[in-house]
Amino acid sequence: MKNVTPNDGRSGMEYFPQEDNYLYIIAQWFPRMCVYDDVNGWQNKQFLGQGEFTLTFGNYQVNLTVPADHIVGGTGMVQNLKEVLTAEQYTRFEKAKTTFDKPVVICTQQEAIQREKSKSTAKKTMAICSGECSGFAFATSRKFIWDAMAVKVGDKNSTSYVVLSQRRQSALGERIYNGR
Repeated sequence: MKNVTPNDGRSGMEYFPQEDNYLYIIAQWFPRMCVYDDVNGWQNKQFLGQGEFTLTFGNYQVNLTVPADHIVGGTGMVQNLKEVLTAEQYTRFEKAKTTFDKPVVICTQQEAIQREKSKSTAKKTMAICSGECSGFAFATSRKFIWDAMAVKVGDKNSTSYVVLSQRRQSALGERIYNGR
């Protein structure tokens, strides 16, 4: 992604010179020729980087290969978490699946700080599946902390609420996050 304008439209990257690290946000990245809309018929409007455009629902199976020290979030569920997380992070994720009262930190701020310093040259591949959604987007960075918790949707408890964020920079940010 050389020469990409930061924060251009809906996708792009942000560079953090103090740590020499990047945060990549990739959306609307695959081609669509046109979509059939049962009200207006065939739509072939171009996506020009701002606003929305017509999408149909689909199922996605995506393999993303990223630096091994990146944390990735995407539309859907990662199918190979045990392979791409540390044992401790995987244990935290399993705990989050049954924790309804407050978020469980899967990837900590301290781990994010260490990842920013190390800059791994190794790679990992995240296998992500999603069903019946209108598009696929993802974000990847060394900077991410990852929080998750279980939520009840209808009579099912299997959904996880996931938040990826940059390092918490201040005591105020920490208080806001913790609801104090």
